[in-house]
Amino acid sequence: MKLEDTQPITEELHPFFGPNENDWNLDADLGSDDYGKPGVGIIANAVSIWASLNGAPTLGDAAKAFKMPVEAVAQCVDWHPWMYFIGDENTPIEDLVIEHEGE
Repeated sequence: MKLEDTQPITEELHPFFGPNENDWNLDADLGSDDYGKPGVGIIANAVSIWASLNGAPTLGDAAKAFKMPVEAVAQCVDWHPWMYFIGDENTPIEDLVIEHEGE
């Protein structure tokens, strides 16, 4: 599957995430589908640290490590101010490499 086929970076969050970006969404109703889901910011910070300690991992590597959909990992990378992924439109989404900028 190619990046252009999935378009993981959208305004709408992947269903893996709850609506509050920086919380575990424990304030949602117990019966809510969003109850207890992590915010994209929490996971993005974890992916950032993990990626910096693991060389040049791919979105697929992170998806396996965090047991989450690769499209959700792509949203984390896009959300985080210091992460980005590299590859071209022909690179399968799971093979895009996670990079960091800054310090």
